[in-house]
Amino acid sequence: MQEDGALLALEIQGGLVADDDLTEYAGGPRWREVENVRFVNSKPQKIGGWRSEVNFAFNGTPKAATNWLSLDGHSVIAVASQCRLEIVYDGDLYDITPIGTELDPLTNNPFAVTNGDSEVSVTWAAHGSSEGDRVIFSGASAIHGITLDGEYEIIEVVDLNTFKVDAGTNASGTGSGGGAAIVGELILPCGSSSAVAGLGYGVGEYGMGTYGTPRTAGASISLDARYWSLDFWGEDLIATVRNGKTYLWDTSVGPGTRAAVIDADAPTKSRFSRVSPNDRHLICFGCDFSGTQDPMLIRWCDRNDYGTWTATATNDAGDKRLTIGTKIMGAIRSKDAFLVGTDEALYIMQFTGAPLTYSFKMVSEATGMLGQNAGVTQMNNTFLIGKDGFFVYNGSVAKIPCLIEKHVFSRLSKEHAESTFVGTNIKFDEVWYFVPLDGAENPNYVVIQNSRLEFSLFALERVVWVDRRAQITTPYALNADGTLYYHESGDDDDNMPMTARARSMPFELNLPDAPNGTAMCLIRQVIPDHTTTGELQVTIRAKKEPLQAVPVTKGPFICTATTRKFSVRVRGRQAEIEYLSEDLGNSWKIGKPRIRVQEDGGR
Repeated sequence: MQEDGALLALEIQGGLVADDDLTEYAGGPRWREVENVRFVNSKPQKIGGWRSEVNFAFNGTPKAATNWLSLDGHSVIAVASQCRLEIVYDGDLYDITPIGTELDPLTNNPFAVTNGDSEVSVTWAAHGSSEGDRVIFSGASAIHGITLDGEYEIIEVVDLNTFKVDAGTNASGTGSGGGAAIVGELILPCGSSSAVAGLGYGVGEYGMGTYGTPRTAGASISLDARYWSLDFWGEDLIATVRNGKTYLWDTSVGPGTRAAVIDADAPTKSRFSRVSPNDRHLICFGCDFSGTQDPMLIRWCDRNDYGTWTATATNDAGDKRLTIGTKIMGAIRSKDAFLVGTDEALYIMQFTGAPLTYSFKMVSEATGMLGQNAGVTQMNNTFLIGKDGFFVYNGSVAKIPCLIEKHVFSRLSKEHAESTFVGTNIKFDEVWYFVPLDGAENPNYVVIQNSRLEFSLFALERVVWVDRRAQITTPYALNADGTLYYHESGDDDDNMPMTARARSMPFELNLPDAPNGTAMCLIRQVIPDHTTTGELQVTIRAKKEPLQAVPVTKGPFICTATTRKFSVRVRGRQAEIEYLSEDLGNSWKIGKPRIRVQEDGGR
């Protein structure tokens, strides 16, 4: 028997609409809410799940990560936090944090102990350490049953010249000792996990403030968070600590060694570094010349030689100072150039060979770059987050049109905006923008952009993201607590149910004889078009007019992979549809569902 009413295919455009200045009907028909959903061929589908690495957790809040295979087949993951530089080598976790300060030898007999106490007082002139920092001692002789040999955490800073460590065993007497041949090494100390307001009297240039007057909270400056940049010189790891030195970890030596200063002539203070693999230059951005750091200065080593940094007529070392902006924020490597972003402008840095080595061209003053990792190259396009929007560079810089921009940037945590980072998900041809919203210190939301420039936005707390590479076949990410997650792995939230939702904006019930929602209609039936491995909850809402405060809601209706249709019976001129899943192991995609509608008359 023929069913009454017309079948209307739901033509809902892909992508989220979230900007508040768009009304429900002006923005659609698109999607008004998504959670753990991406768009593929303009249709919503649940994203892949993730699982945590249970064998270890990294220390501190991760700021950078990468992975590779050594030439002799060892699997390595490197993670840098505000406190440590660590590697996972063939599945085991190692600390390769470089030494910050070495004193060889210490003052004669620098240790003092008290009978029955495990605390050891250490005399180290102008040690510059803080509670929680770590120190390594070697060459000490025993003192009342205690021998300090190995790594210890500083448990108390007594004064500028004295700190205490816990020996782990009680002294059998009181006195001083240790000998005259003790080597002390302070491991690079922790930095701040996020940017903080700096008060006090400051150490800026002369004339920057009123002499003798401390800064108030309203006149504070921002002190950098401890960031790292990680890159490769062949199979070796290059690691630059924010406003500090550049280090190298030699993969061939193995995990038992720490990263060491790459070369004495290299910059001693850099905001970050990058390796240009095609022309074999190590490039330091926002670095020093003879000890004075210039946040707009770029320096690079000689070709194939990170030990030569002084330019001569016979090498390719050199430097360049950018002029537009106050500091270099980031640099994104593309096919044959770097897109370098200051806080106010974008430059193209391209290898040209002798005599200048690199050319520089300013390509935009419309935006700068939010952070060190606030951009990525996908195919031949470079995508980035600027100060007020999403941008793409493909020969010129253009803002990407999207209907979530105002929503995102009105909520952006301005003081923590530099924690923003961008990654790729090559499997789905996507760019993932991780942003801190609503005052968060670390990114707590992700924006997913597909190749059609359709966007999703939902809550997801991650601080580092690395796409699949080398031996790791899925993207992986880290949380602020140091937990590593493998993404696109299964369908669940670390073995727990993952909520996934997609809710449309209102669409008109356009009958052949009553277009543009001019007639009251009765929605009699929904004919689904989806795939699912579990249960989909489908809800239908209908309105008579846009300003109707509360829509009439029917559902949720439970649909499975075999559900052919379900009855609704709800009246209105416009309607919306919502999909929701909350069960374990569910993966779903939405196609083009149809609804059976008939003119209903009435007011």
